[in-house]
Amino acid sequence: PAAAAGAVASLGRVCATRSASLLLLASTVRSFCGYAVGAWSVPFFRQCHPEHASQFALANGVFIAIGGTVSTIAGGWLSDRLVQRRPGRMTAHRGLLVPVAGSLLCIPLWLGALQSRAFAPALGCLLLAYLAGECWFGPFTSALQGALPQDVWGSAQGLVNALQIVSNGSPLLIGALMRRGVPLRSMLTVLIPTSHA
Repeated sequence: PAAAAGAVASLGRVCATRSASLLLLASTVRSFCGYAVGAWSVPFFRQCHPEHASQFALANGVFIAIGGTVSTIAGGWLSDRLVQRRPGRMTAHRGLLVPVAGSLLCIPLWLGALQSRAFAPALGCLLLAYLAGECWFGPFTSALQGALPQDVWGSAQGLVNALQIVSNGSPLLIGALMRRGVPLRSMLTVLIPTSHA
């Protein structure tokens, strides 16, 4: 009982911090999109570019492994540079300029990947979208920690993980909407760019 009350109190402190709540909301939206991309990009490209299905499978794996890794590491490094250049109050939040810029760059890139009728431009846009957009997690974690006292960092990370479980419902939602006749291209064209905005 005492431990449960302590955990609830810690979560309450996390949620009562406005900037932490906004960061958690943004992370949930971004994770919702990420799970949708992970589950539905292969069926989408197979549907829209059936003659290139095997090429897409290989390219997508490489893009995720290399492009996502490069973006994640570069995003954290760039965020750290912004924070170190301008020390002061709310310093960690300055690092969020990196994922904001990456997310804004992703909007036209994802639209290009999803709307292009030709395979090569769609694939090029997809690679650039991964490079621009996967830079968010390091700056997010740094900003979340900067917004909260150290004694609730573990609770905040636990809440991030719990919200990712909720976000994992996006593939199910998209599948249910597809069964009701909503085209996959239309859903992804709305969901992915909107979640980056």
